Amino acid sequence: MFWLQDQPLPRTILLDAQGRELLVADSGPGVSRPDRDVIFEMGFTRKPGGRGLGLHIARDVLRKSGWELAIGEAVERQGTVFVIRPEPDNGS
Repeated sequence: MFWLQDQPLPRTILLDAQGRELLVADSGPGVSRPDRDVIFEMGFTRKPGGRGLGLHIARDVLRKSGWELAIGEAVERQGTVFVIRPEPDNGS
């Protein structure tokens, strides 16, 4: 929600599923290529006053439940897509 506040209308958040994958996408500014490598690390943030815990904790909790949280590719628009899917060695 934070990253959408300065975006032009309409602002969107999309929850979708493709097969066994869950997708969470938005119409925000997206994630830069360099940040894609570190976005899930504890303490990494670009949010003013942020602590860099949210995505790290979300990934850790999902991993403990046999799921993977990854950043996907935005198609035909700016924004960010997060993909939640079963971990590959979990019988998927």
